[in-house]
Amino acid sequence: MPDYGFILNEMMYTNGDTIRLDRFIQLKIEFEIAFVLKKELKGPGVTIEDVMDALYFTHRGVSPK
Repeated sequence: MPDYGFILNEMMYTNGDTIRLDRFIQLKIEFEIAFVLKKELKGPGVTIEDVMDALYFTHRGVSPK
């Protein structure tokens, strides 16, 4: 089963940003692939073609775990 969630503005860091460790109880990270969609997908019955059509771009991500 896919695991998904939303990436909020306060979760975003750019190259060179300082990340305050006191924001996290126990720092662990997980590398993610973020899929940014240009339109909503609804299922069941979503095909790979539907996904490719809805895909705007992908981006690397690192999230606290």
